[in-house]
Amino acid sequence: KTMFRFLVLVFWTQHTILRYVEEVIERLPFVSRFAPFFIPVLFMSLLALSLPYIVRQLRKADVLFALSVVLVVVMTLLIYPDSKEYISPQLWRIFGMSVPLYFVGVIYDNEETKKDLFWCSLVGVLVAFLYQLYSLASGRVLESDNMNASYNVLPSVIYLIYWAIINNGTKNWLIALAASALPFVFGTRGPIVAIAVFGAIGLIYRFSKIKNIKKIYSQYCMVI
Repeated sequence: KTMFRFLVLVFWTQHTILRYVEEVIERLPFVSRFAPFFIPVLFMSLLALSLPYIVRQLRKADVLFALSVVLVVVMTLLIYPDSKEYISPQLWRIFGMSVPLYFVGVIYDNEETKKDLFWCSLVGVLVAFLYQLYSLASGRVLESDNMNASYNVLPSVIYLIYWAIINNGTKNWLIALAASALPFVFGTRGPIVAIAVFGAIGLIYRFSKIKNIKKIYSQYCMVI
C-alpha cells in the first residue's frame, strides 16, 4: 500500500517537481544520457511494486475494461492496417501508462493521500515559480503565453484551490490565490478559465445551499 501511495505521488508530480529533477539530471556529467528514462523507470518500478495491492483491489468490471481496451486496439489494427504506423508507437503509452493509471484511479483514496497531494502541489507550484525566476536571472525572456508550463502547473493550482475550499482558513486562501497568480502570469487562456470556473463553482459549493450543487461540483471536478 505504501508503494501505491508513492505511485500516486509520482504521477501527480511528474510534470512539476520531477520534471525539474529530470532537468537537473540532464546537466550532470556521466548520467545526463539517462535523464529521459528517469520518470518512466521510476513510474514502472513503483507500479511493479504496487501490483500485489492493486490486484487485491480489482473488481471484475475493471478487468473487463482492460480487456475491452485490448480488444479495441487489436480490432483497430486488424480492420485498419494503415493505422499501425500511428498506433504502434503509442502502444507503450496505452498499456504501460493509460490502463495502469485507470486502475490507480479507481483504487485511489483521496482521504489517505489528500495531505500528501497538498504538499506536493504546493512544492510543485513553488518550484515552477523559482524556475521562472532562474530563467529571468539567466537572461531568458519570460513568455507571456507559456502554454506548456501553464498546463503543467494547472492541476497543482486547482488542488490548492480545492484545499482552501474544503478547509477554509486565511492561510489556505492566501496560498491558493498566490498559486493562481502563476498561470495568469503565463497568460494561457485555458488554465485561466479552468481556475476561474473551478473557483467560482467551488465557492458556490462551499457557501450555497442550492440543491444538487455537490453533484454538479463533483461532475465538474471529474471533467477538470
